[in-house]
Amino acid sequence: MRALEVWELTGQPISAWQQQWTAGAAAETVNLLADRCLWLDLPRAELYARIDARVVRMFDEGLVEEVQSLRALPRPLSREASQALGYKEVFDLLAGRASLEDTITRIQTRTRNFAKRQLTWFRHLPGCRPATRELTIRSWELTMR
Repeated sequence: MRALEVWELTGQPISAWQQQWTAGAAAETVNLLADRCLWLDLPRAELYARIDARVVRMFDEGLVEEVQSLRALPRPLSREASQALGYKEVFDLLAGRASLEDTITRIQTRTRNFAKRQLTWFRHLPGCRPATRELTIRSWELTMR
């Protein structure tokens, strides 16, 4: 789903963005942004509650219909796309291998696991610092003046 979002927002496939990260370019960018890399540090319980609510909202806003329309395309989704967070579970729902409740729970769990891996990655990224919500909002307000 993230790749589709990147395409929609930028007009370029995610692979085009990923090709920018050669080993040398990645190291150079990390050094350049040493003090500019921030990740939003939310309390774990709040983060997980927000993830759970977002997954429910995705279903309310038509995730199942989106996956049905993707499944009906003349060309099948690639293996990677069909394994994307949320899609894989909804494909199982549509095939009758899972109930709606189980599907929602599985997506929530996989998304929480993914978020935890992202946080671990940010923590180990040189020069990347945690930012509280208050600090992030304050920084954003300064740039909007």
